[in-house]
Amino acid sequence: MISLRLAPVFALLLLAPAGQGQDERGAEDPKAAADLRPMRFEDVYGSANLDLTGSTPRGLEWLGPDRYLVPADQGSPQVVEAATGEARLAYDAAALSAALTDAGVKGDVAEKFSRRPVGATFDEERRRALLESEGDLFAVDFGGPAFGVDSDAAPLAVRLTDTPQTEELSELSPDGRTAAFVREFNLYTIPLIGVGEAMTAGPEAALTVGGGDLIRYGKADWVYFEELYNRSWKGYRWSPDSQRIAVMEYDDRAVGTFVVLDQTAATDIETRPDDSGQLVERTRYPKAGATNPTVRLGVVDATGGPIRWVDWSADGLPGLSSLGRTSGDGGGLIAHYGWFPEGDRLYGYVQDRVQSMLSVRAVDVPAEGPLGEATELLKETAGAWVESPGDLEFLPDGSFLLASTRDGWRHLYRYSPDGTLRNVVTSGPWEVRDLNQVAVSDAPAAEAWIYLTGTKDDPLGEFLYRVRPDGSGLTRLTPEDGVHRASVAPGGGFFIDAYSAHDTPPRTLLRRGDGELVRTLDEADPEGLTKTARGTFAWVQIPVAAAPRADGGMDPAGTLYGYLLTPPGLNLANPDRRVPVWVMTYGGPHASSVKDEWAKGRGWERLLATNGIAVLKIDPRAASARGWAAAWAVHGRLGEQETTDMAAVADWLKAQPWCDGDRLGLSGHSYGGYMTARVLTHTNKYAAGIAGGSVTDFRNYDTIYTERLMDTPAANPGGYDQTNLSSKASDLHGRLLLIHGGMDDNVHPQNAWQFVDALQRRGKDFDLMIYPRDRHSISSTHYRRLMWDFIRETMLEDSSRSRHGGASPPASAQDETDEKSP
Repeated sequence: MISLRLAPVFALLLLAPAGQGQDERGAEDPKAAADLRPMRFEDVYGSANLDLTGSTPRGLEWLGPDRYLVPADQGSPQVVEAATGEARLAYDAAALSAALTDAGVKGDVAEKFSRRPVGATFDEERRRALLESEGDLFAVDFGGPAFGVDSDAAPLAVRLTDTPQTEELSELSPDGRTAAFVREFNLYTIPLIGVGEAMTAGPEAALTVGGGDLIRYGKADWVYFEELYNRSWKGYRWSPDSQRIAVMEYDDRAVGTFVVLDQTAATDIETRPDDSGQLVERTRYPKAGATNPTVRLGVVDATGGPIRWVDWSADGLPGLSSLGRTSGDGGGLIAHYGWFPEGDRLYGYVQDRVQSMLSVRAVDVPAEGPLGEATELLKETAGAWVESPGDLEFLPDGSFLLASTRDGWRHLYRYSPDGTLRNVVTSGPWEVRDLNQVAVSDAPAAEAWIYLTGTKDDPLGEFLYRVRPDGSGLTRLTPEDGVHRASVAPGGGFFIDAYSAHDTPPRTLLRRGDGELVRTLDEADPEGLTKTARGTFAWVQIPVAAAPRADGGMDPAGTLYGYLLTPPGLNLANPDRRVPVWVMTYGGPHASSVKDEWAKGRGWERLLATNGIAVLKIDPRAASARGWAAAWAVHGRLGEQETTDMAAVADWLKAQPWCDGDRLGLSGHSYGGYMTARVLTHTNKYAAGIAGGSVTDFRNYDTIYTERLMDTPAANPGGYDQTNLSSKASDLHGRLLLIHGGMDDNVHPQNAWQFVDALQRRGKDFDLMIYPRDRHSISSTHYRRLMWDFIRETMLEDSSRSRHGGASPPASAQDETDEKSP
């Protein structure tokens, strides 16, 4: 997926512009005094390094129904009793670090893991861990369940591999008795024999053979990693009983290759006379309309043996090969897969190439012999596309929960094991964002609670709720405004609530399962807040009028949601000056960037606002996360409605008495970069824009993301033509800064080169910065300084001055090159 990359930002609360969606929480912040100095670039990205976030606890983890782990910066981690707050050592960190080092773990890895046991996989009891160091594997036995906190035994570390190859994507079996890992695209296991101090490594078993970069086992290829597996390379899953492993095969032999070059490598003529100095990466990357990888799912015993491959087809059920658009295109997709709780049954999500449907299918997995015939439990077809709902969540009675957007909002539905719908669990004009846990206490005849994160009470926030499996008893458990991230203890007796809001730095609370506050674990108090001016914050709503579509239809009227950060002391109702405004967006379908959260202090936005440039962060309608129907509206025509929305933003700003309408800027990265470049080539509303990591033609992007939103190029040529910004290069208005990573393996530099070539051929001026060794994400101080200087130059300095320090071009050149004023 094209990444949602947001600049660090900051805001505090002020009244919204009159008549424009003032939030009832809006109020003047007494700390936002106008006489404090503006923020400096060095305060955020330089030597001053002001603290705008404050310290927050990291790595808190439940070890059971009533106690949790607190990692240590110094000393040893502690286990805390939730009810009382009583703490004791989880284990001796120095002893564990020494044991790891003695076993061969790199010193800094051993030290970090001993104090913060993260970055590894654990068994279900948290008795054992499996970690990687310099390409080899090591197992740890803590001497007892839950890190051995109730045991006097010292932690033990055992080296499992010592090879010149890299062992990666390792995972312990649920029972902690077997380690699985991938080496050179093949799947292996190593048994852990004995317990405690007697633990040793058994013989290694190869579960697959013949793997390589073109046919992979257990490690995803690029497009599955990026678009379907939530950026996880792991392509296998342990069965709950630890006896078998479901493993994916990815066949990329027919997938096109894209080359990414590192042109900055040194040429070593003395030792390698033919060395070009180029470091060449070749990635199998299927572009929209091209051949997809061919995939299949199999089951293999943890000790080795033949792989039993799943045949997803059955009577009346199409197989993967028939779910593509053309012969030999790789067929359909296995969007997700997993095990039923007993470990004797697999489920998988089978989709057609463009993801217009999702079929949930189940396959019996007997201990021996062929796998069972596939059966379809249910099928999703509603809306313009169907995205993978993630894992099925199973209840004690064998029923399961599925997240679905079938009514235009993401909600939970409960099904019997055979796929019969039992009941709707949640409903209404709001969304379930995450299913946190199904919790059942140890009490006799206890009923299950479903804990979920959702937006029922505010689409700008996220809150923890719980509900019964039959849909009754829906209750909000986190009363404060903002975005809440909750970790629910097994059984649901307690949960840790980490939250923040735009006017509230991060806080971490411990609550009982019904939401009752037990105690505050941490409250961030950023020291940098008192050192500079802050700017003033307002929620805004911007109307959009109905507008014609390229296909002859009409986009209806609507509303855009965002927030505004204005310079300190600016009276929006009765301003004494007009100020420029810099607009920020991302814009990808159902990918909101406007949330009620602290967001690390919003230093970038605060930097602009306290130096006289108002900031508006806004979501186009399709990105607002206010229901999937809004996102589906842009299917097949990415950018068209969003451009209308960003033009409406500019018109609204120009109508405000405090806004200098001749000095409006726009920026975004990735999809936001595409949006910025599209708006500047399709409207004359903005004086300047910064487009980072931009797609400039969606024929250049990958199959799974693009065809989900656009269909194939063969089926929708006109829609793809609209995304080709090179065809509109002659219509560029305003000053454009293009930024791209020279080794971007996601949105390839080809996008920038095509657009740059088109702009040059049409005699258009623009600015360009390439970061030769950066990928899709760019975050250097140079990058931030570049944008800071560009925004100040275009928003604060005399706009009639040439970018090169001279006079404006002569009239003969002005008509061709200087179309920068809105």
